[in-house]
Amino acid sequence: MNNYMKRIVNYGAVQGVTFFIIMTGISYWVDNISFPEALIIGFVGGVILGILNSILFYKFSVAKYVLDAVSVDLDTDEKIQFQTPANYTSGTEPVSGKLFLTNKRFIFKNHKNDKNVQQFSIDLEDLKKADTYKTLGFFENGLNIYTASGVTHKFIVDRLRQWILLAAKKVEIRQENLESSN
Repeated sequence: MNNYMKRIVNYGAVQGVTFFIIMTGISYWVDNISFPEALIIGFVGGVILGILNSILFYKFSVAKYVLDAVSVDLDTDEKIQFQTPANYTSGTEPVSGKLFLTNKRFIFKNHKNDKNVQQFSIDLEDLKKADTYKTLGFFENGLNIYTASGVTHKFIVDRLRQWILLAAKKVEIRQENLESSN
């Protein structure tokens, strides 16, 4: 599990345990419910709140207005074809930002508030394949980009299916170009 997902799980666990303690206490002392029943109420509420908070933290942890300000410098003949918020997770610390697909390359750029500065691009000529992975073994939102030079870049992205379709199309075009040049 990467650091970003550990942070999300820890956040949900802290919220869930806190809610469990509070609900158990309220149910037992205020509502005069038996202690075993109060434990069950607190446990169920804590699990539900922990999971919901984890999902909400994951979905909304980077404010959209911060990501709207992220832009990249393009070559004169380069055009952005697709972009979404993304977290780069291949390093030791996750980096929040945006992933762009242009007619020439994938570009990742972090948002200005992320202390981990990370910006790089992957030329489409170096693209070997792309596939998905599940974060926490449950959320299918991970994108692996493999390069011909043997480097794997891991991202957590919005709109994963579109990323996979677009990457597959780029790999197809690259294969056709390689075959036609031989």
